[in-house]
Amino acid sequence: MHGNDYGFGLLTARKVANNFFCEYTAKALIFPQIYAILCYILPSEERKMKFSEKVIAVRGKLYVSQKQLADEIGVSFSTVNRWEQERHEPSFIAQKRFEDYCKRKGITFDANGQIVE
Repeated sequence: MHGNDYGFGLLTARKVANNFFCEYTAKALIFPQIYAILCYILPSEERKMKFSEKVIAVRGKLYVSQKQLADEIGVSFSTVNRWEQERHEPSFIAQKRFEDYCKRKGITFDANGQIVE
């Protein structure tokens, strides 16, 4: 074992992160900051980020709760929760409010939906 490798390399870490955090976003609801960091460090080049992943990543980056985000964009807490769990897609208006919120907070996304620093 060398340094902070902990027995597996970057390729394995990328695979674990993509499988665990990016494909199973419901598990990432518990750790939005970890999810945001891993999706930033280990972006998935082969697909576009889902809206649910964007919401989780933005909350993680800004350290806000579902309730705080909901209050900021004018939706209910349960609506944000449903978006993150992929049980409901946002309306056009709600999507626009989310995008405006991100712009106000200085968060932009690239063509694949990844947060641009």
